[in-house]
Amino acid sequence: MVLGLGNVGVIMRNKGRFTAAEELITLGCGELINITDKNARHKNVNFPGHEHPWLTISRTYIKLFNTYFLNINYE
Repeated sequence: MVLGLGNVGVIMRNKGRFTAAEELITLGCGELINITDKNARHKNVNFPGHEHPWLTISRTYIKLFNTYFLNINYE
């Protein structure tokens, strides 16, 4: 939930989410943001009310985040 990932679809790097992503990178959560950035399905798609968002599907991150946390020995 820290990353703002929804249950099904995700809009990343749009408006306040862009700022939040950059703040998380600065605070040391860059690897989590890099995972979401690398696996975005659509990047810089414009539609009403949203400029340059990155779109993705939440379920694609479960395995990636689990692997990341196991690799850093987080329990």
